[in-house]
Amino acid sequence: MRASIPSLVVITGAVTIILTLVLYAGERCKINWSPANIIIIAILIRLFFLFRPPELSDDIYRYIWDGLRTLSGINPYAMAPADMQSANGIDLALLQRVNHPDLLTIYPPASQIVFALGSVFSGSLTGMKALLTLIDIAVCILIIKLLSDMALPVWRSVLYAWHPIPVLEVAGSGHIDVAGIFFFLISFVLLIRLTKPADADIQSPVSRQSYLQRAAIHTIAGLAFAFGSLVKLFPVFFLPALLIYLTGVSRIFFLAGIISGAVALTIPFMPDILNMGSTLNIYLLNWEFSGFIFGLLRYLSFPGKTSRLILGFLFLSIATFVTLSFFYRKRHLTPPDAIPVAMMQTFYAIVFAYLLLTPTLHPWYTIYLVCLLPFAAGVAGLTISWAVFLSYRVLIEFTLLGQWVESDFISAGIFLAPAIGYFLTLCSRMLSQNNNFKLHLS
Repeated sequence: MRASIPSLVVITGAVTIILTLVLYAGERCKINWSPANIIIIAILIRLFFLFRPPELSDDIYRYIWDGLRTLSGINPYAMAPADMQSANGIDLALLQRVNHPDLLTIYPPASQIVFALGSVFSGSLTGMKALLTLIDIAVCILIIKLLSDMALPVWRSVLYAWHPIPVLEVAGSGHIDVAGIFFFLISFVLLIRLTKPADADIQSPVSRQSYLQRAAIHTIAGLAFAFGSLVKLFPVFFLPALLIYLTGVSRIFFLAGIISGAVALTIPFMPDILNMGSTLNIYLLNWEFSGFIFGLLRYLSFPGKTSRLILGFLFLSIATFVTLSFFYRKRHLTPPDAIPVAMMQTFYAIVFAYLLLTPTLHPWYTIYLVCLLPFAAGVAGLTISWAVFLSYRVLIEFTLLGQWVESDFISAGIFLAPAIGYFLTLCSRMLSQNNNFKLHLS
């Protein structure tokens, strides 16, 4: 596939255009696609890639390595793969495929549990990809469930279920991000189904039972959120909005679940899990890929560390502003069913800001945005979720010549594509409003 990257870009672009047309048509007329049909098609298109070896990324070999270490009773945070090559029972063929074998694993403890489950069948590629693909299908089902609970059209789930990003990056390359999304969505499903006040009267036996049930569900939601955040750390940025959404003592039970889950997941890997910080520090200070704004700051002679601090400050400022905006909107939104939709839009804006500002933009990072498209779809989001495939161009020269050469024009294109899409959408809305105004005057 690396030699046919142009075909990949064209095909994924065509599929994304089709999804855009589906969104356009769906918002203007009724689309009668049953959830069963959506899921069946989602399964079929993933089967095309499930049994193929990963060709766009080699991260899965690190997953299998870590999973096999955990299954054998070895703490994956204790030693880098390269330092274990002389140990008994080490699969040297697998070790040669692990990227950055000199670095300790960077993946949090919940990821390690998923890796272990996916490596049960002798650490096979298909076993790991099958587990992650099953989780991905479960994400499709959860999205359908959420759309139904939020009184939104179920057909919107195709924006994730049939999107090239989860198909290629999960079924094709076997990326772990989908597991984090799965547990985050479970947490969200549990929270929005609790519509009654959390601190209701608990004097009567019936009310007391209801109160205890709600407390248990909030705690379980917190446990799920902890698991999702300790697969990949990104959902942590959603936590302030979730706490704003919750009321009364429900926040306490939710936080208790998060803390309990984090402790329970971390303790089995102590104290070696603290070694993960060294690799995380290397990633934060040195990794870069397809980050247009980061490259622009470097071009303007800002040092790398300064550029990262600037981008980090900008992202946190935007995330804070968006979250505070949700706090204001929540107080004025009616009916209450609109609040979960507004929260999803808040998550969408946070992810979008991250994708534009991060120094490292791998295509699979956009899966967090794609899972939110059914709830807050826009042309800019659909555009960037396709444009990131352009970054795979680097694999052509790497495969043919062994040289990793990134293109500034590609990074600029990934950044400008959603900006142009958003600008054109804005112009279209302004033109439509102007025509409606003229029609009203006539």
